[in-house]
Amino acid sequence: QPLFTQPKLYKAIAKHPSTLQIYEKRLIEEGVMTEEESKEIRKFTLESYEADLASSKDYQVKQTDWLSSKWSGFKSPRQQSRIRPTGVDTEVLRHIGRTAGSVPPTFKLHRQMQKIFKARYAMADSGKGIDWG
Repeated sequence: QPLFTQPKLYKAIAKHPSTLQIYEKRLIEEGVMTEEESKEIRKFTLESYEADLASSKDYQVKQTDWLSSKWSGFKSPRQQSRIRPTGVDTEVLRHIGRTAGSVPPTFKLHRQMQKIFKARYAMADSGKGIDWG
């Protein structure tokens, strides 16, 4: 989380207007569109996003959604590919996870970062709920 490592920078960034706000202001100032038109476009866009989200809840996948149904040479999930061994020994992964969740004892971590590192170490140690993010 960059906010923990660069708090002043990210507070300054948070105060800065977004690209959308800057562009919108410029278009209004140049007379390309009115503030009302801008609000109308924003409302239309957000309503469109909400409608798409709502329709995604009960979406049913169709076979024609896969590229292979339209173009030959592409494989669908139903087609088998050669399976090759790609595994890594569990202890190697556990070592990597523990190392990623550790800091030198002389290094002082931010309080929030301590929680993150502690959780990573515990995750690697237990082997459950692995999240490399």
